[in-house]
Amino acid sequence: MLSIKDRSLALFRNGYNCAQSVLLPFAEIMDADLQAMEKVSLGFGGGMGRLQKTCGAVTGAFMVISLYCSTLDKEVQGQESRRLIQEFHVQFIAIHKVSDCRSLLGSDLNTEEGLEYVAEQKLSEFICEQCIKDSVNILINIMRDL
Repeated sequence: MLSIKDRSLALFRNGYNCAQSVLLPFAEIMDADLQAMEKVSLGFGGGMGRLQKTCGAVTGAFMVISLYCSTLDKEVQGQESRRLIQEFHVQFIAIHKVSDCRSLLGSDLNTEEGLEYVAEQKLSEFICEQCIKDSVNILINIMRDL
């Protein structure tokens, strides 16, 4: 059986966006409705609808945290999800210095030139896949502490 990280990378390489690629392997472990998770995370690739805001690997991780925290007592769900999201973000920033897609890629995905640059430089492979791997690793580490 593939590890979560390997499953995430396989999903990304097979056309799923970065948010879906982080969310779906964890959702499967948490016995969530995978079709619903795939659908709800559809618009989060490319920094949320290709707005190039928060990286999809990061928003996918936030969804994983939210999904996990939804299983906790109502009194602590919100507080715990905020705490874990903030902890995740601190660790992601420590690695990448930024969490927005545009800064991570250094390119505008909404222009022909930007898309060509991303393809030529293989940024999906070098940047996006690294963000996915790091997001999965951070999630595993912070969720291990629970």
